[in-house]
Order: sequence, then structure tokens, then C-alpha cells
Amino acid sequence: MNKIIGITGLMGSGKTYISHEFEKLGAVLYNSDKAAKRVQETNENLKRVLIDKFGSKYYIDGKVNSEFVRNLIFSGTEKSYDNLYWITEVVSVFVKIDFVEFCKQHKDAPYILAESAILFESRFNQLCHKTINVKSTNAMNVAISRDNINQDDWHIRMKTQIPEEDKEFDYIIENDYTNNVINKVKEIHNSIING
Repeated sequence: MNKIIGITGLMGSGKTYISHEFEKLGAVLYNSDKAAKRVQETNENLKRVLIDKFGSKYYIDGKVNSEFVRNLIFSGTEKSYDNLYWITEVVSVFVKIDFVEFCKQHKDAPYILAESAILFESRFNQLCHKTINVKSTNAMNVAISRDNINQDDWHIRMKTQIPEEDKEFDYIIENDYTNNVINKVKEIHNSIING
């Protein structure tokens, strides 16, 4: 059975950068956020469920209508939180099925690193043997610059997540984009391999 390590962090914390550093050391990376988009666009059963709930505008030419979905889940209203919860619950079912298949295809990997922005919110952490949290004091500024959002948008998105203090992590990486981070990744990698 694969050893599964979950990695998460706030928007802009650098979890994808950190994940690729683990990948360089031999971890096999599964990006559940990308998988969520892929299954929404390729699984006909899921597409039908989403269209039944939100209408045909959920898709444009078979692709997720990102702007429409953003307005559904990040408007800061009670309804948007309900929409986000509903979408997370439904899509997570299909992502987990996809993930099980992925693990079967990589059964000889030293371990699988499951990257997810909503590791705990989707209960993906329940599939993990260990969890890693990536932290950065500059997360908000990075997210605002990268994703073309403002501070209000960032705070609305943070409100949709379980507070970090309510989550339990096995490892924490303070991401300052220096060699200290690379050394910490190597230290955690060795702990996972030998643990």
C-alpha cells in the first residue's frame, strides 16, 4: 500500500513550489486541485449533476466556466458558502475515486504527495498517513499579485477554509524561498522514507 502524504497551505503560501521540491527527491505528485477541474470536465456523471444543480452556464464548450463558478462560491454571501460546501462535497467524491486509481498506477512509488488547497475541508486528509502545512508570511501579497485579486477577495476565500489552528499537521514548512526551505524538505523527505 502506498504511503500517502498530504500537503496544503493558504493561497500564495508556495505549496506547489514546495511540492515540486519533494518531487525532485522522488515523491510522486498528485495535484488534487487540478484533478478536481479535470474530473469536472471529463466525468459525464459529475457534469450532469453540476448542470442539474447550477445550470448549463457552469460550462463553456465543455470546460468549467471559471468566472461563473467563482461568482457562485466566492461572493461572500451565505449562499456562496453553501454552494462551495456543496461543490466540494460532490466533486471530492469523484476526485477520491480518481486518486485511488492514481495510487494503483504508482504502487511502486516511495510515497505519494497529495497536494490540495482544501485538504481538510474535503476530508482528503483522512486518506493521508502524514500531513504537511506550508506557511508564508507573504502569502496574501503573492496571491493578490499572482491571481489578480484584491485583499477583500483573499479574505473571503480564507473564510471558506477551516482555520489553520483547528488543523493538526505532522510537519510545518515556513516558506521563505531560501535554502532553509530546501533543507527542511530534505529533512521531511528522509523522515517519511525512513519512518
